[in-house]
Amino acid sequence: MKVGILKDIKVGEYRVIATPAEVAVLVSDGHEVKVQKGAGERAGFEDEAYAAEGAILVDSAKEIYDTCEFVAKVKEFESSEY
Repeated sequence: MKVGILKDIKVGEYRVIATPAEVAVLVSDGHEVKVQKGAGERAGFEDEAYAAEGAILVDSAKEIYDTCEFVAKVKEFESSEY
């Protein structure tokens, strides 16, 4: 499965739905994981940590929506993300 991890855009939200360690588990199970650049930054996880665990870093949410079968983030989707 192609999994996409979005950067949360809700005001005041600093969490990320998946840590680099969780991405590693998904990758080891054979999934392709794309992480929007900066998704974990406010939670203390650098892009390089995701890449080191096998994630593909992407520039935009659009790329995740266009290519992933499962898209996740912490908070509800904003109307601009529909």
